Amino acid sequence: MDVPAVAGHDVQLLHPGMPKAASTWLQNVFFAGHPQLAVLGPEDAHRDLSRRFLALVARLTFGSDLQDPAPVTAELAALARELAARRPGAQLLGLSHEGLLGEWPAPRNSRFLADTLARAFPAAKVLIVVREQRSALVSAWREYVRMGGTLALPRFLWDPAAGGAPLVHPFETAVLGCVLYAPLVRAWQDAFGADRVRVMAMEHLQREPAAFTRELCRWLGVDEWQPAPQQANAQLSGPALALLRVANHLFHTRQHVRYGCKPIARLLQWCRPRRADADPLLQNPWYERARIGDIAQRWLAKRLLPRCDRLGLKALDRRRDLFAHLPAAGRRHLESRFAADNRELRTLVAWDPVHWGYLVE
Repeated sequence: MDVPAVAGHDVQLLHPGMPKAASTWLQNVFFAGHPQLAVLGPEDAHRDLSRRFLALVARLTFGSDLQDPAPVTAELAALARELAARRPGAQLLGLSHEGLLGEWPAPRNSRFLADTLARAFPAAKVLIVVREQRSALVSAWREYVRMGGTLALPRFLWDPAAGGAPLVHPFETAVLGCVLYAPLVRAWQDAFGADRVRVMAMEHLQREPAAFTRELCRWLGVDEWQPAPQQANAQLSGPALALLRVANHLFHTRQHVRYGCKPIARLLQWCRPRRADADPLLQNPWYERARIGDIAQRWLAKRLLPRCDRLGLKALDRRRDLFAHLPAAGRRHLESRFAADNRELRTLVAWDPVHWGYLVE
């Protein structure tokens, strides 16, 4: 069904979310709460819209070289208008998803996505939020474990089986691509124009949340609005993460491919009641076991262990600086790459990365 645009507007805001850089907070708190915004995200309250949105983003990101992207962007615009029609008072339509930045971790297809979205929505503004690279890498590893990964931080960063073959340098795997910001910012500025791309630091939000949201509202051209203080996508404590890493060996996930016996998934599969109207996809027993294992792992990571943290497990956390304990040679290489990237980033943004603790020298 074709839904008319709100006040004659099309998509006016694009948020290609950086991994672990306040994307969930922006989507579920700021965008969802501001009465003048209709920004569609992956966890939108309107589940019928978010499911279609996720499928379209996947088509755009993963099948970019095999299809005409124009119908996909047209469907994205229609979804945004449909969301706006359900939100009385919405004045600005937008799309927010980490997949719009490119496929993690490189991220792949980044310039294609920027150019494609610029052709589809040439008048849109682009919001990019970055995070200090050392903190971002550690947080990305924590999320990797929470999503089913089993590797320790050094191996997550540098094992070719996890991060891609290091073709340029022994410590240069694809994982590093998600925290080198200057090339990504330059690609979006080339596509939309530097005046339409706003780059903000997550550290600004952490230290001065009122000033961050005030600046963001002013740039978007909407009324100032301050959400109640709340944390989105809270991380597990160190002890809970260690327990989860061990438990993840039992499950088949995208982060831990398991070809052998899957005892938990088999047991849950055997216990499931059989219905005549069962999903045809579940007639594939291997797919069903993978899906059951994924759901069980998510329950452990997002329900049970967070509850254990709240009951006192978090008190055992030693709060070590994980980046500082990386092997010296690899750590020095990363720091030199971050400093070079931040020196270039400083020429592209309106703030000094040094002010927020980014390495430059």
